[in-house]
Amino acid sequence: MFDPDRVLYRQAAVITAEECGPDNLARADALTGRVVRALVEAGGAGIDPVPLMVNVEFSAAPCTGQSVEARVEKIRRTGSMLFLRGVLTGDGGTLVSFSAVMKRRGAKE
Repeated sequence: MFDPDRVLYRQAAVITAEECGPDNLARADALTGRVVRALVEAGGAGIDPVPLMVNVEFSAAPCTGQSVEARVEKIRRTGSMLFLRGVLTGDGGTLVSFSAVMKRRGAKE
């Protein structure tokens, strides 16, 4: 469960037809793109985060027009590293779970 005090990023969007294949379900590359965008934006302004490791676990595929929400939570932050985890949810269910280790290039070493 997410601790609301540790949530760094929260963004809602709608799955577009361009993100879907012929079966009208979102493609894995489109969902992964949303995950990476959420992770980078959660890294913070002036930090210029670089993903070192991203783990993505797919649970379900959203359909065209479905509302989705990305939430990213900070697990730990060191001088130059940021440890994050998050979920992409839609219609009350988890679509994608993810975690990442990111290098904070703008941070003091």
